[in-house]
Amino acid sequence: MVTANHVHLLLWAERAGDVSATMHFVQGSFAGDWNRRKEREGAFWRGRYHPTLVQSGRHLSRCLFYIDLNMVRAGACRHPSEWVGGAFHEICGERRRYRIVNRERLLWCLVAAGGSVL
Repeated sequence: MVTANHVHLLLWAERAGDVSATMHFVQGSFAGDWNRRKEREGAFWRGRYHPTLVQSGRHLSRCLFYIDLNMVRAGACRHPSEWVGGAFHEICGERRRYRIVNRERLLWCLVAAGGSVL
């Protein structure tokens, strides 16, 4: 989910350290690209990312709802399908040119811990 002032990423990783390394790469790459395009220097991101470990299918489903409803709660749209920076359409099965959501992994994670997702 990409908004005007923050980003929500839901990542799957085998090891917790992989998330930290990924975020370091993403933040550095994006900031470097932004600075080159805007001919500026310095940090782009304000503050560090805030990771939350998701350990169950139930918690994961709540996170998905929270992220997809973020812009609805903010009043920027009436339904998650209206927000172009979200993953609603990919999760619902509409193919995108660049796949961001691994639906097979997502479904596996939703049912892996106890078989219940809601």
